Amino acid sequence: MPYKVEFPPDSEKNPAASSGLSLPKNTGESGEVGEAKPAPDPTEGRIIAVLIASTVLEAGIWIALDDSFDPGDGLAVYYPDELEFLATKDPQTLREIHRVKLAFGGRVRQ
Repeated sequence: MPYKVEFPPDSEKNPAASSGLSLPKNTGESGEVGEAKPAPDPTEGRIIAVLIASTVLEAGIWIALDDSFDPGDGLAVYYPDELEFLATKDPQTLREIHRVKLAFGGRVRQ
């Protein structure tokens, strides 16, 4: 987020008034076009997916609570019905399943 310290134009502390110095201004915007939007509040509305940083897979993964969820970001999406099967797997097997899921998508089936 860009910041700019701004003093009143007639202030003695305003270095820009005497030197022509331009300081960055705290605009509250990220530099993107349009208005800055607040982060979504997870207590409002329905949660359809959660992004998790997996230490075992050393990757970000989505846990989707809605079958229609498609992040379109190239990360693997796991669904609740897959988790029971995956819970019994060792880390090496999980990493192999994850590689296959990244390559082909779909769901993990027994």
